[in-house]
Amino acid sequence: MAKLCECGCGQSAPIAPYSCSTKGWIKGEPRRFIHGHNLKKSFRKSFPHNGYILIYQPNHPRSNNSGYVREHILIAESILGRPLPIYVVIHHPYEKANTKCFIICENQGYHMLLHQRERALRASGHASWRKCPYCRKYDDPKNMAANGPVSYHRLCHANYEHERRSRQ
Repeated sequence: MAKLCECGCGQSAPIAPYSCSTKGWIKGEPRRFIHGHNLKKSFRKSFPHNGYILIYQPNHPRSNNSGYVREHILIAESILGRPLPIYVVIHHPYEKANTKCFIICENQGYHMLLHQRERALRASGHASWRKCPYCRKYDDPKNMAANGPVSYHRLCHANYEHERRSRQ
């Protein structure tokens, strides 16, 4: 007869390999909890990990090896009413621990674009301005040349090339 874990997760509890009075195990009988499941539900939160609060959800598709999922993912899924696709990224405009304000990005590329625009807005007051890789200053893209995704001032680029050639 399989006994379910008493934490409410719905998984079958393992059989005790030996008797232990301090743990309440009887050899050959199911234990009360799966290892780590005996914590109260209110204490199933982990301390912030890299700024993220983790919630114990072992059956979630995005859970880590220990069975924890980032809290903002669970909040986004409860708001949407469905699981998030695996390629979706959540952007936090202010800080990671702020679970009340976030943006669901369609992919990592859009997420990086938001970060680039935030950096430009903080530095120059204009989200659409670009940063010159040579002088490290933000400027209007109209005043810059572009080579693929990189924008730069023509004069800065010319000075860099002149110095590079003189070093050779």
